[in-house]
Amino acid sequence: MLIDQLPPESATFTAVRNANPDATSGADPAQAPWSRTEMLLAAAVDGLNRLAWMYASAHSKSSLTPPQPIPRPGVGPKRLTPAAAEWLFR
Repeated sequence: MLIDQLPPESATFTAVRNANPDATSGADPAQAPWSRTEMLLAAAVDGLNRLAWMYASAHSKSSLTPPQPIPRPGVGPKRLTPAAAEWLFR
């Protein structure tokens, strides 16, 4: 079927997904997958926010908290596991 070839973030695919509440029980339509373009744009904004924070931190006498990255649907925060930390510090 042609609809299967559409990207998951397309308007048609989202409308079909939202029209079938049984398939997405409890799912939030706003949490639909992002396209590669949206992920790259969020990465660019995160980079600019980080650069602005570094510049402000370098020119400030007080310590500033680093900016939080833009939340991406389906992507949790990256955490360093104890095993990975041990390997890293060897």
